[in-house]
Amino acid sequence: MGISRRGLPCVPGFVLTDYKSQGRSMEKVLLGLYGRKATRARDGEIEEEKCEILSLYVQLSRCKQMANIRLLRLLRPKDFLESKMHPELIAGSKKLKSMSTKTVEAFETRHGNI
Repeated sequence: MGISRRGLPCVPGFVLTDYKSQGRSMEKVLLGLYGRKATRARDGEIEEEKCEILSLYVQLSRCKQMANIRLLRLLRPKDFLESKMHPELIAGSKKLKSMSTKTVEAFETRHGNI
């Protein structure tokens, strides 16, 4: 008894979400840079929402070399030009910066410039 296969050659692969891929470095990646929801436009076309800025960063920074990044579709200008940090993240970053400054000042007051 023999086994034969017909069809295109297949290469094993796997899929990771942007959250699951954090902290990993990969040799080659195929990215889908789009949002989580899709809407139907007036003309009947299905349009994905833009990718969140943090998701963009995580996805694009996983590959060791830019030449080894492939995209599932062409980039849309709105995916980059309209991407902004969420106001709560901006406020949180400012708060952390302020706390850091106060901590350094308190240390220097107690112990001097070491």
